[in-house]
Amino acid sequence: MEAQKRTLYIDQLAKEISLIGQPFEIFGGLFLRLVLNVPVGSQGVNAGGFPVAGVVDGVSADGLIAAEYSAEKGYFTSSMAKARKDLEHVLRKTPSAREIYLVAGSKKRPQIAQKFVDAVMNSPPLQGRVLHLLGAEEIATSIVDQGLFSDDIVLKMSSYLPSLTKFADEEAAEALVPMPDARRLSRPQVDKHLDDLLSLQKCIVISGMAGTGKSDTAAALAHRNRSQYQTVIWLAGADVQTIEKLSAVAISRIGELRNVTGLLKHQRCLLIIDDASESLRIESLATLCAPGSNIVVTRRAASEGAYRLPLMSQDETLTLVNRDVEHCPPEVFPKIWEAVGGHALTINLINAAVAEGTTWDDIELDCRAPGILDSNGQTLADILLGRLRAAVQSPLSVFQWAGQPNVDAELLKTLTAPSAIRLVQKHGLVAADRPNVVRLHDVVFNSLSVQPWWTDQERAAITEKVCDYLGHTASKTGLSFWSAAVNLHRRIQHLVNCGESHPAFIYAIALVWSPAEVQPALLGDPVKLAGLVRAGTAPTPIITTMALLETVEKLYLCDKITGTQYAQDQLTLRMPMFDELENAPGLMLKQRSEILHHKGKALNRLEQKSEALRIFRSVMAGEHPLAESEVQIMRLLRHRTAEEKVEASRIVERILCAAESAEPVSHSVLFAAVEHAAWLGRGDLLLRYERTVEKWLVEAALREMPQAVQTLSSIARYLSREAPVFLSRLLGKIPRPLIDDIPQSDKRFDWGDTLLEASRTAGDSALRLQSEALVYFESLPPKPFHQQRHAELLLLMNRPVEAKQLLEVRGDLASAPFVQRLMALAEHQMGNPNEALFWMSKAFENLEPKHEKFRCVFHEHRFDFMSAIEGVDPEPELIAAIALSEAGQEQQRLNLKLARYHEQVGGTSE
Repeated sequence: MEAQKRTLYIDQLAKEISLIGQPFEIFGGLFLRLVLNVPVGSQGVNAGGFPVAGVVDGVSADGLIAAEYSAEKGYFTSSMAKARKDLEHVLRKTPSAREIYLVAGSKKRPQIAQKFVDAVMNSPPLQGRVLHLLGAEEIATSIVDQGLFSDDIVLKMSSYLPSLTKFADEEAAEALVPMPDARRLSRPQVDKHLDDLLSLQKCIVISGMAGTGKSDTAAALAHRNRSQYQTVIWLAGADVQTIEKLSAVAISRIGELRNVTGLLKHQRCLLIIDDASESLRIESLATLCAPGSNIVVTRRAASEGAYRLPLMSQDETLTLVNRDVEHCPPEVFPKIWEAVGGHALTINLINAAVAEGTTWDDIELDCRAPGILDSNGQTLADILLGRLRAAVQSPLSVFQWAGQPNVDAELLKTLTAPSAIRLVQKHGLVAADRPNVVRLHDVVFNSLSVQPWWTDQERAAITEKVCDYLGHTASKTGLSFWSAAVNLHRRIQHLVNCGESHPAFIYAIALVWSPAEVQPALLGDPVKLAGLVRAGTAPTPIITTMALLETVEKLYLCDKITGTQYAQDQLTLRMPMFDELENAPGLMLKQRSEILHHKGKALNRLEQKSEALRIFRSVMAGEHPLAESEVQIMRLLRHRTAEEKVEASRIVERILCAAESAEPVSHSVLFAAVEHAAWLGRGDLLLRYERTVEKWLVEAALREMPQAVQTLSSIARYLSREAPVFLSRLLGKIPRPLIDDIPQSDKRFDWGDTLLEASRTAGDSALRLQSEALVYFESLPPKPFHQQRHAELLLLMNRPVEAKQLLEVRGDLASAPFVQRLMALAEHQMGNPNEALFWMSKAFENLEPKHEKFRCVFHEHRFDFMSAIEGVDPEPELIAAIALSEAGQEQQRLNLKLARYHEQVGGTSE
């Protein structure tokens, strides 16, 4: 890691550590256990996250290690009073402790700390003991040096340290840049020329035939110029078929989409696109680069302005031929040069063949073979690879089985051996690529098809090993399963198409497919398959239940593209699967809970909400409760009785309280609670936990988690009425991306909707926010709800004619109350109060009980329309609106409106 960046990381994390506050005792225990591998418990904190008086914060099972944690701001004052008190407490309560950790959230003052340590270590009670005194910077340093590449550490500590996930993702992106091959032949003139081009041009292209070393040259270029950039990213050309794709590319450690276009525009970023598509135009790529950013593209075809990588000179070729082997005889080298010239890969293969025992006489005969110059030396490559069979057959067999030149590195290592991979790399058979992928040179991969090395029996053995690997990794944390499933997706789909039905393969293709890509015939009939599982006698593997549950999930989402009723009909036919699975032999507790949870989800989709609720409750009351089931309970209860809505509110409050107390809460669960607080009419909870809601939303939005802006959109309506300052502060802290940087229409809608609501109380800024929102809405495809909100925005902007045009083409205009409400507003703005009242009456007629909370707004609209009609008394409508409104700023606004009406008509209400 670059020294300056490391310092920035440490400084930022140290600041965040000093701000943790009360949860520092939980954080301190996590730090010792996860980062320093110190096996201490957390007896100093109860289940609710609050300190337990009178006990040592952390003690190991054998009592030999003890720890005290403190968030006190003045920990490192000259007296070191708190440290002395903590140390005395440890010695008194755990006299067996031989190693003591004092962990503080304050910045350590080195001289004061060292003076304290020297003094206490010379005292009798500390004889024979070891004392560790850690402050915020020492903690931050350990996390940066040892934790940034640990998914477990980042996942569990990021709720305390807002910047940790961002730093980890940046380093993960850096780690995807391949290291230059240590055996790469130095070519100073080539390197200098490329460095000069990089300083003069925003985007450069390195072209050349396969096997000339384009990828290695680009990797060397990236590392040679690393200090000039804040971020360096390496992407495979197959992942970036269009420039638009750069707005959403998986570069983070957890595979989330990241906006590379934004990185190029807003920081010094070097992007390498290796083996890029011809469709990527260099002129267009160059426009993405802000000052200090560059793009390097490698491709075979030489476009105008591309730098064609020269073949090696005779001297360079001779150096490579002779490396680490008996030198080539003078009479043989001219034959090699005449046959292949300075083609780097072929020369590497010659060197490798000699290293494995081939004589120079045989090499000379190989170079005389007919057709030796065909296809850039492909024929010679076939011959030379054949000579390497004994050394490289095992790892190459996986590539041949996969039918592709790139294979997931962890999978390859498991199926063969690390030593076999190193041998393939040593012999120059692989091209530079990301560390999580091993990629053969195209010339080498093409040669595999002509090598008569593999039998059907050997291929079947690899298939079985891959199944075992997927089955083992599917239930583990981390990304091993996902990475392999994505990497081998085409091969696995081909195998399933040919009749292979192992659950690991079914789960892999189902998980990777989007709903539109699902091929139901390949997934099979889940009811019949579950029946076979139930009829078995051996314990049911986890991968089997995972595959069947994911099958039902993906089939429903696929069917829903046709229509909701069709999807429900098909799901009804699949419901017996859950009963079959529940009675499968040897289920573990987690499997039972997940089967029940998915059954509950299916019943909910079938509108059997009472039964779904009963099932979710049984999961929560069981031996393996799932947080996801509690969220489903919350969602179901919000549409039921007042008493049950209170229970849903308690769930919301419990989740928000847990997040505030730094208990483990996932983002999806927390954001579901935030949304339901507004939907349940408990916006007061959002204000009570305002600091927590703000912290989670801003952190998630800065990490580009789509659910953050979606949640903000869900609560924006409430905040615009009851807490406009809070909403304004959120928008001030969450940067709004350029519309071209948001490829997903749903995310564009979320931004437009949020800005629409914020504009209601934005004063002088309202028109600016509305204009910004309009840009988002006008870019959306014509979905009904998107059109509805678009029309509402136009009405806010006093553009009723355009709004009415949007609404008149709606197929549900005769029955949808919220669309009818907007038609009423449009007619009102156009000066047609009677037409407005007509549409408002229609809206009242069609308003369903579940939308009862909007009746207040409808009454206020009717008051406005009736006020414009002479001889009609509108006051009862406004009084009804006040009676139905929530206590708070909205009710105050309506009361003020009534008072102004009284002033206007010169009377008072009774």
